Amino acid sequence: MNSRLIQTILESGKFQHPFTEWKLVETHISYVILGTSFAYKFKKEIKYSFLDFSTLQLRKYFCEHELMLNNRLTKGMYLDVVTVRKKDTEISIDGTEGVIIDYAIKMKRMQDAKQMHLMLDKNQVTLKHIKALAVLIRKFHERTEVIHRKFNEDHFSSRFNDILSIADFVLTTLGAQQVKTIEKAVHVSDNFLENHRDLFIQRVESGCVRDCHGDLHSRNIFLYTKPVIFDCIEFNDEFRQIDVLDELAFFAWTWRRKGFIS
Repeated sequence: MNSRLIQTILESGKFQHPFTEWKLVETHISYVILGTSFAYKFKKEIKYSFLDFSTLQLRKYFCEHELMLNNRLTKGMYLDVVTVRKKDTEISIDGTEGVIIDYAIKMKRMQDAKQMHLMLDKNQVTLKHIKALAVLIRKFHERTEVIHRKFNEDHFSSRFNDILSIADFVLTTLGAQQVKTIEKAVHVSDNFLENHRDLFIQRVESGCVRDCHGDLHSRNIFLYTKPVIFDCIEFNDEFRQIDVLDELAFFAWTWRRKGFIS
């Protein structure tokens, strides 16, 4: 999907159910059209070092992959992968006539006010919410696939140390002190990996590396009576197949940034 086509869909696209109201949300890798009852997510025609949505077949595959992965955590939000078709000048979504030009994920529209980050801002998150969320995450981590992949210190180091690739940009935009901060972080990371190599190996061997969510933070959670966790990483399995403590630490860090835990 590209910006020109998404604009055509917004102006004259034909849906199976009319949109009386809609809102477009754009991220770095997708477009999402939010309607009253349903939402449609389209993957951008892009290719980066860590993802590839550049062809029609790849976008179809990753739409299907996203549907499958997210249905591990929630039932009823991710509904189907549907076609985007063109017949003459008409673009239809989830139709049956015309040439398939793209794919989209059809989802149930959730209540914006139930998103966790908005509820946190309004001090609406209760201990009951947190307990329900903790139970859901624990059960998910217990049943999701164990990844039997040997710990590779050099691989872990290279992934983190890739941050050095932006040092020149940081130098020209933020200054030398910020480059020193990056260099210090790399040094600390390398030392940590070396000093705790045995612990990392033990975590892998004990089954703590699993097929997780990969992007667990408050914007990806709706706090209904039973929480809904959505939008897991589908475009790169390695980003999602991590130690469960990695997942939980990232979640806690995002809270700390907002000042909700110390």
